[in-house]
Amino acid sequence: SLLFSQEHCPFCDPEILSNQSFYEDDLVIGLYTHKPCVDGHCLIIPKRHVERYEDLSDEEAENISKLIKKTQLAVENVYHMHDYLLLEKNGKSAGQDVMHVHFHLIPTKSGDSRFIFLSKLLLRPLFPPISQQIMDENRDKIHEALLLF
Repeated sequence: SLLFSQEHCPFCDPEILSNQSFYEDDLVIGLYTHKPCVDGHCLIIPKRHVERYEDLSDEEAENISKLIKKTQLAVENVYHMHDYLLLEKNGKSAGQDVMHVHFHLIPTKSGDSRFIFLSKLLLRPLFPPISQQIMDENRDKIHEALLLF
């Protein structure tokens, strides 16, 4: 698959990163996903092309963990959803489609049943990408809220 190489990795593509990024430091990047299950669906990735969680450096894993916590607080502040799913897959048989470590932070709506939530999660690949305007609005809201934490 083309997604196995860094050369064809969407999370190593400068255009995608500049379009979707709400946070960046020396080691990690926060992205607003282009096909969110729900408002506030974010991705936390290492800057370096790393395929599996166990291949992260301790410093990368620590920075990812810190950004997940701050992003959750920002998402809660913006979208008023306290509960969330944190999902990270390693390998094709686990469902990893992009071979670059990425954590999905997916807020959950209190009114949604588990069935509705899981349906949205499973059907997400079939969703059309959000518009550039919606991407910009959501990315900027999360960026601004991160400044509070």
